Amino acid sequence: MADPMYRQIADDLRRQIEDGSLEPGQQLRTELELREKYNASRNTVRDAVKWLITRGLVETRPGQGTFVVEQIIPFVTTLTGDPETSSGEGDTYIKEVAASLRRPNASAPRVEIQEAAGQLATELQLKHGATVVSRHQQRSIDGTPWSLQTSFYPMSLVERGALRLIQAGDIGEGTVESSRRATATPSRCERQTRWRHPSSSCPATAASPSSKPARLPSTTSRCQSGSRSACIPLTGTSSQST
Repeated sequence: MADPMYRQIADDLRRQIEDGSLEPGQQLRTELELREKYNASRNTVRDAVKWLITRGLVETRPGQGTFVVEQIIPFVTTLTGDPETSSGEGDTYIKEVAASLRRPNASAPRVEIQEAAGQLATELQLKHGATVVSRHQQRSIDGTPWSLQTSFYPMSLVERGALRLIQAGDIGEGTVESSRRATATPSRCERQTRWRHPSSSCPATAASPSSKPARLPSTTSRCQSGSRSACIPLTGTSSQST
């Protein structure tokens, strides 16, 4: 028995997506054009599109049409206190992404001086109101917003010689290694990755080309006897210690 007409249409469109005839981000024909191409009714075409949507192959954008979904290829970063392998701020992240034949990009860090309060003070083991340095950086891969990283460091590290923490420039060897060298103090770091959806309060996480918000990670680090850093708490965590 032959498949229903809507399935035949959906299967044909699916094959075009899989063989690249319809590329990621490309708009499908309009409903009227699909009806004419397949000699099908409006409801049949709509059922075919719904079938593709439920399988994550296409998505509809209000006022624009139906588009092939752009698949997000996961990229897992290394979070450790080892300056040679950590993908925190520094060159390692750029090298790891480039090694996977993808195009990395990171904004220049935004540096601010703030007061520690609440969970931030607890994470850094500081008194409420202690002065901290925050470093915020945005990352993208292949032109798509990928992650936000905000780290906080006690001002005491700067006072002990880690002056680069308050400079608005990337620290190639990483903040942990730079602070260790400047203060001549070994460090033990614990990092956590917290995930959330982008929101209107974070314009840097504007919708990706697929207009579907991606889950963006933010890194939390806490280093003892050396540089300590932490970031705004988000939902869901995974951690690794060194």
